[in-house]
Amino acid sequence: MADNAKKTSDAASPSIKGLIFDMDGTVIDSIQQDYRAWTQAFEPYGATFTYQDYAKESGAKGEEIAKNHADVSDEEASKITEHKDEIFEKIIEKEGLKSMPHIQPILEQARQMGLKVALATGSKEDKLNLVFEQVKLRHFFDELVTADHVNKGKPDPEVFQKAAEKLGLKPHEVIVWEDATLGVQAAKNAHMRCVCITTTQKGDRQGLEEADVIIDAYEGMNLKDLIRKLSS
Repeated sequence: MADNAKKTSDAASPSIKGLIFDMDGTVIDSIQQDYRAWTQAFEPYGATFTYQDYAKESGAKGEEIAKNHADVSDEEASKITEHKDEIFEKIIEKEGLKSMPHIQPILEQARQMGLKVALATGSKEDKLNLVFEQVKLRHFFDELVTADHVNKGKPDPEVFQKAAEKLGLKPHEVIVWEDATLGVQAAKNAHMRCVCITTTQKGDRQGLEEADVIIDAYEGMNLKDLIRKLSS
């Protein structure tokens, strides 16, 4: 496992009591399908939306992404986002959806260790429900926070702060798991430790340097060892 583990600035370094996971690209292997849905939703507006744009803005609220690439009102941005989610639904109905490789053993380890676990996503609740119909991982999460529950998207820390609050934990008691620059920034803005997987950025670590640990895959990860490293 390749990483750039850094010592936390929290002098007390209390034990980790919970994990907060992003969804797309972190728990669910949905990045390519999600990107294709966005490109199709933008077609009527003639908007240019490259994969590099997508990776850079992954984790932001859908309406924010829509307004960044199409000259539209707030109302029209909501319509674009809704249309994008409809396209995504059609894509996964046809192709199916999978969890990220080797994520389930990590979730199982968390459960065995008695850790609290939340999912915090910039996607809407309807999409989350659709995802869990396809990928049977809902039972691993004690709490869920979606774009419907927050006012600001990543890099604002609100989604992670709300997730920690719902778990009954303080920022220094959780580890955030992310896959993109905005998510890492949101975690650090919330004063939380962060593990980032590079799959969404196709192995490119640029912009992820703030993460406490950077990995290229979940395979072979020992959660106890990781937590010990981040707590030392």
